[in-house]
Amino acid sequence: MDEVPRTFDRPLTRTVNRKGQSSVTLKTTGHEKTHFTCVLGCTASGGKLPPMVIFKRTTMPKEKFPTDIVVKVNKKGWMTESLMHEWHTECYGKRTGGFFHKNKALLVMDSMRAHITDSVKEAIKRLNSIPAVIPGGTTKFLQPLDISVNRAFKVALRVQWEAWMTSGEKSFTKAGRMRRATYAQVCQRFVGINPEKGSKATRRKGVYKKTGVIVQKKSPAVNTHVHGQIVLLRSASDPEHRDKQDSELKSRRLRSDPEASESPDADTAESAESASNADAIMAALKRTEFTKVIADMRKESAAVTTRIDEVEEGANCYANRVVELEAIVTTLS
Repeated sequence: MDEVPRTFDRPLTRTVNRKGQSSVTLKTTGHEKTHFTCVLGCTASGGKLPPMVIFKRTTMPKEKFPTDIVVKVNKKGWMTESLMHEWHTECYGKRTGGFFHKNKALLVMDSMRAHITDSVKEAIKRLNSIPAVIPGGTTKFLQPLDISVNRAFKVALRVQWEAWMTSGEKSFTKAGRMRRATYAQVCQRFVGINPEKGSKATRRKGVYKKTGVIVQKKSPAVNTHVHGQIVLLRSASDPEHRDKQDSELKSRRLRSDPEASESPDADTAESAESASNADAIMAALKRTEFTKVIADMRKESAAVTTRIDEVEEGANCYANRVVELEAIVTTLS
């Protein structure tokens, strides 16, 4: 899961206009800084969880919202510890098999403060899940939503906003300014879109209940990139999942080569290889974090060096100016 901050207006930062004009007019509603938060979530099989939208308000809007979108409000319009508990119940629990908590799951999220409090971790464990917190600075490499979903969601959101701005009748204030989209319109048009990328959804046959006719039903496409990232993180953090993978590999090997069951060295080699892969993943995480720290220190060092050069250059200018003034004083005296 991940939070995506959005604003009611999303004007482009570039435009085409005649050269030499001092100003360029952009059509907006004046709410470029009025923000709200979309909380997205997906499963390793490619399905998406019900999105949660958090508006910056103190009271719930008296509007009719889509039933498949969870709407919340708070003073900052951002995820908090209490809203995290509500997300567990109303969004995370709606996944396949998430109601009875029979199967153990891995919940991948970043290190935001609201994600890593003790009460949130205990709530995740009560749901028969394991919290996998991604270290700071590595989300662009390890966060499945950052890699495969968020960018597509933002692009689709901008397309929906542009379509809303250029079509339909709008209401205006007494000052003549266009009113922004309502909260219900934001949820229905902007957030009620499918953010998943990848290949087209596969089709399978099904029977329509009312008529009994065989029809083609869509099933969501599995995003292999997201699935691979989650499997790697789960293998690194959950020993039971790692042992399960080892047993599956062993059974596949026995089916392909029955004589291999007499060789215990093969089992030992596979277990060692699986453990080494998990250790390599954790080592890569640490290396990435250390590399970021070193890069930040180098940037700070370069900035300090540049500042020292600027100070020395200014000091030299002042010294030359003092010499010139002393020469002028000497001439006048």
